[in-house]
Amino acid sequence: MFIAHHHRVAVLAGTFAIASALSAQTRTPPPSDFVLIESGGTFSTEFVNVAAAANGAVAFGDSEYGTPHFIPNINDGRYGNSYSWLAANVGTVGSYEELFVGVGVVFSAPADITSLALGRDNTGQYTDRADAEYRIQYSTTPIAGFNPATAVWNPIGVIFPLDNNPSSIRRLYSFGAGVISNVTAVRILTVAGGEHFDYSDYNPETEETTNYYIPYAGQAIDELEVYSTTAIPEPSAFAGLAGLAALAMVATRRGKR
Repeated sequence: MFIAHHHRVAVLAGTFAIASALSAQTRTPPPSDFVLIESGGTFSTEFVNVAAAANGAVAFGDSEYGTPHFIPNINDGRYGNSYSWLAANVGTVGSYEELFVGVGVVFSAPADITSLALGRDNTGQYTDRADAEYRIQYSTTPIAGFNPATAVWNPIGVIFPLDNNPSSIRRLYSFGAGVISNVTAVRILTVAGGEHFDYSDYNPETEETTNYYIPYAGQAIDELEVYSTTAIPEPSAFAGLAGLAALAMVATRRGKR
């Protein structure tokens, strides 16, 4: 299902069916397949950021909080809380996995990617909303007609939570597997604001538990950077993706922070 989106740029999105997609995963994330190569810093001048809107990439997501935390902030080339993405609050759900929402970018052309950067607030002003994992995935589904809901997604690894560093500044990672070829999109699955039932300390003899609900504030991301040695097409080549974006809609859920 798609709903019209009227923000600053057209955005691809879809309902990701997160609960069903993640139902087989455990509460404890698997080991990360990333190598941390920089803390802090800024956009690379050595490699091409194929995730940047300035390079023709189009943002998509299945949830956004609203002003000022819109989906297009994920690749707008600016750091800071005012330019970050934040998912809408999902309320009370039955399990931790049901808190997960997705956000990502579709590239202007297939690329061989070598590294990825993200953070909560690279200005250092805010350190909250960075205490749950980020599950990073990529797709090689063709760009023409790309739909996040039907694309094939492959895992890269899990970042949890920003390497346990409370400062929440930008982190740049290389991939443990090396270069990943012919990638058309990258997305992050992470936790939205809300709470889930938890009966992990349930005592069958007394039929009591102390942890009925576990709350989460929801993750914020101020920028997703994906680097490649692949050359960016000329601007005229963006036309096909721009046309697709113009027809795209985004499923958004409003919440209160």
